[in-house]
Amino acid sequence: SEAKVRPALGIFKHEAVAGDLTGGALYLTEDLPDGGLYRFVSDKGFPNLTVGKLEIASLVERSGSSYLSWHEIPDPGADKAPNRHQLGSRASFNSGKDAILRGVDNLTITPSGDALVAEDGGNMQIVAITPNHQIMPIVQVVGHDRSEICGPAFNTSHDRLYFSSQRGQTGASSDGVVFEISRV
Repeated sequence: SEAKVRPALGIFKHEAVAGDLTGGALYLTEDLPDGGLYRFVSDKGFPNLTVGKLEIASLVERSGSSYLSWHEIPDPGADKAPNRHQLGSRASFNSGKDAILRGVDNLTITPSGDALVAEDGGNMQIVAITPNHQIMPIVQVVGHDRSEICGPAFNTSHDRLYFSSQRGQTGASSDGVVFEISRV
């Protein structure tokens, strides 16, 4: 069918989306240096994407740990102010100093509800955001400084995680590399 405009999903430079069908949410990344991480929950249940709540992530520090909180975007379909600038409080994933998660790019959701977020540059990590809002790196690719991690995905039985280094190792050819992590 033809493409349809979905203003409820926000007006921003969309990079990736992953669906948590059990939890009933879509997680979306913004492809800008100061882009945000968004969550959409449909008012009418999935697959209806016409009305719902669009939220942007904010990081909170407590007892030496980073936690995620969500803030509703007042007017997701507005094109006057970018969604990420409609609120004063938000997490900007812009490779900031000492940030755990830098360069939010692609993502996928695990069966247990963790969001696995791949970095566009940064530390070349895949970072898990757990359902109880904890943030922790789980994979780091070393020696691929001019690349980005992209396309995290599971096989159908969820015992293998695949992802790519878009441009491969620094100093090597521009060919990408695909990685597989399997459960032992």
